[in-house]
Amino acid sequence: MVRFLRSDATHLSDEDIKDIINARNTMKRASEIMAKKYKISPRRVYQIWRDNHPPLDLSEHFIGTMINESSKMIDESSEIINELSTFIKDDDLKALYERETQRGEKNIERSLLII
Repeated sequence: MVRFLRSDATHLSDEDIKDIINARNTMKRASEIMAKKYKISPRRVYQIWRDNHPPLDLSEHFIGTMINESSKMIDESSEIINELSTFIKDDDLKALYERETQRGEKNIERSLLII
């Protein structure tokens, strides 16, 4: 089950998260000090230390997923084109490549419109 933080939760930058991770063994009561410093709960500090903290909102999660899926589709398409290139004439290959490129662009546009 994927859990998400509330929309009004304190946003932490990458630098903030690195600071929290580095403070783990450097001081006593590091979780309490980091929680007060960044106005978050000690539970969230422990989640960050375990690398188990949920994303701030759904859009970050879905955009990352859609980008990964799109890049996988593009990679798969280019692999198929490379395999077929040995069997297809140059003119046919160019036309196929253009169609695959257009299809990939349409898929990316559709996925971004859904979000």
